Amino acid sequence: MPSPRSLLSPFPLVLSYLAIVFGFSFIGFVAQQPTVHFHEYSLPDAIVEVGGHFAFGTLVGLPFRQSKAALATGAFAVAIDADHILGALNLNVSSRPDHSPAFALGGMLLLWILVRRYPRLSIRGGALATASLVPISVLSHYSYDILAAGPLFHGLGSSFPVFVPFSFALVPFPTWSWVLFEAAGFSLALLVSRLIPSADPRTAAASRSNP
Repeated sequence: MPSPRSLLSPFPLVLSYLAIVFGFSFIGFVAQQPTVHFHEYSLPDAIVEVGGHFAFGTLVGLPFRQSKAALATGAFAVAIDADHILGALNLNVSSRPDHSPAFALGGMLLLWILVRRYPRLSIRGGALATASLVPISVLSHYSYDILAAGPLFHGLGSSFPVFVPFSFALVPFPTWSWVLFEAAGFSLALLVSRLIPSADPRTAAASRSNP
């Protein structure tokens, strides 16, 4: 069972990521549009939304076989929705710019730079393994948003601005595609854990025993 210390270990990393998420959301001012997100969720729906994203994110982080990575990926998947904050303040910004491949790549680069500067933020495996949690969590976030679109939003919400910053138009995805995005996130985590030996404790132990 994870100790309280291990449960809190991702906290500085998650706060750093949250700052990246919120900072990137300001790109929404490039394509201003009237938007209000403050009353988007009732309290029960918000609990389901946060819990679902955390569960899906944690699941795709399991291939790293380390609690810090799994918990951080779960928290990252929730934190992406910080790009709703500017809309909640009734500012005219484009919808969900962090829900885009541009953020997945840009956020990965920024987190890699940050972890290189502050290694204590890192999961086991170093800066590259830690930075890979960004696209992994974005894929997971897509997955749950698509799955939850029906019961929470009655078929709405499974669209994302995938061409940001070139276009802020929302691109819809079919309901069944949630499986593909979650599988893609899990597969990417598995690939990273295999390509970076120190990211997986079993591979790291084998490397030490076979110099």
